[in-house]
Amino acid sequence: MDIYLRCAATCRTSFRAQGADLVVVTNAASKLRERCERLGLIEQIQLREHRFHLEVPEDLKFFEAHYKLDLFDAFGRGEFGANPTLVDLDTVLLRPLRAPAGLGLYDITSHVVPAYSEGRIRKDLQNLAAVTVETVRWFGGEFISAAADTYRRLSTNVRRLWPRYLDIAKSLHHVGDEMVVNAALQPLMQDGFEPDDFGTSGDVSRWWSARTLSKLDALGQVKGTALLHLPADKKFLAHRRLSEDHFTDRFFTCYVPYARRRIAVRKAASVVDRIRGKSRLFVPMLE
Repeated sequence: MDIYLRCAATCRTSFRAQGADLVVVTNAASKLRERCERLGLIEQIQLREHRFHLEVPEDLKFFEAHYKLDLFDAFGRGEFGANPTLVDLDTVLLRPLRAPAGLGLYDITSHVVPAYSEGRIRKDLQNLAAVTVETVRWFGGEFISAAADTYRRLSTNVRRLWPRYLDIAKSLHHVGDEMVVNAALQPLMQDGFEPDDFGTSGDVSRWWSARTLSKLDALGQVKGTALLHLPADKKFLAHRRLSEDHFTDRFFTCYVPYARRRIAVRKAASVVDRIRGKSRLFVPMLE
């Protein structure tokens, strides 16, 4: 809990540095507020209580992440404003984020297809969505932005797919909110709905300081992004207390040396793996 709260503080600082703000949505605001006070974060995190209605089995892998799906319904009712944006807490905003044209998403098809195969992804999407998938596209779960009416359409499909998802989750290549969202998008895209890809435009990027199943862009290629997602670096984000002033420059001054050390360790691990004849993983790159 402390790691995520500290990540939230860093995330909000980055948003405020760009003239925006961030609210942490939780079903336990009083508990988190008490913890924030003990951590000295009470002024750095804005909490909002929300009653979640989605029934998620606790034995479901990554069960907590599925509650993001419940927010689509609330977004669709306008409870969080006319154009809410949902982001993961292990992200930082490094420049202003543009408004989406319709439904803003982050296309990571080039990341997941080499790792899982286009055929496997198509099969799982078709199995869950019950539609024919001609073109395989996969969108990440760290970012979604849209108007309330678009969230309503998406939420309707999520609710329809949810029972089926629970029945077949263990057979899917991916378990989590991304699987449900991507399946829910299929009927919309077949009706001519075209997502606004924030990845192609360079507004959202995901970078790993850990080894990956597919080769990704170097850190230098994503430094100009608006929203940067660092899923392998929650501890770094949690323990770097940066101010709003010149946040972006100071962030990379701290992060690049840290990432360089991480890469050195990963390279050594890959050498050991090759000696042992294990499957090759891709080492992250700085440039």
